[in-house]
Amino acid sequence: FFINRSYDGCPLDFGWFIVAEAGLVGCDWEQAPLEQLPNILFSRTSTYVNWNDRPNVGTADRMIIYIDSERCGKCEHNCEYTNGEFQCSCNSGYILNENGTSCDDINECSVQNGGCGQICTNTDGSFQCSCNPGYILNDNGRACDDPCLTATPIYEPHRSTA
Repeated sequence: FFINRSYDGCPLDFGWFIVAEAGLVGCDWEQAPLEQLPNILFSRTSTYVNWNDRPNVGTADRMIIYIDSERCGKCEHNCEYTNGEFQCSCNSGYILNENGTSCDDINECSVQNGGCGQICTNTDGSFQCSCNPGYILNDNGRACDDPCLTATPIYEPHRSTA
C-alpha cells in the first residue's frame, strides 16, 4: 500500500506513506524482519520524502484509518457503518425521519397513554407520567394511587374484650 509521489526505482522513490509487507525482498527501505511486518513508514516532514532519507522517515507500529463520509456528517444523532454503507440511526426515544438523516421525537403518550395511569407528558426523547390532583404516583412510576385507600394506618384502635 503506497501513497507515493513517484515510484522510479529504489533510489528515486518519494512519498508520504507506505505499508511494506514484503519482508526481506524489495528496496532496502522496504525490508524488515518478518516479526516487524507490516513495516509502516511515513514522512516526518510536512511534505513527501525520499524513502532512503532515514532521518526524515518515521516508522509506526500501528495504523488507524479514519474514513470521513459526507453522508455521516449529515446524521443528526449517530452514524454507523454496516454492510458496506454508512447509515444514520437515532438515540432512544427518537425515530429516523424519511430523509434518512434527521431524527424525530417519538410521542410515547400517543400509544396507550404511554402506559401511564392518568397523565402522560411527552418530553424530548422520553415521557413522564403524573397524576390528577388528589392522587400520588405509585412506585412503579406509571400508576396513580388514592392516598386515602392506600395509606397505612398509623394508629390501630384497641378494643376491650371485657
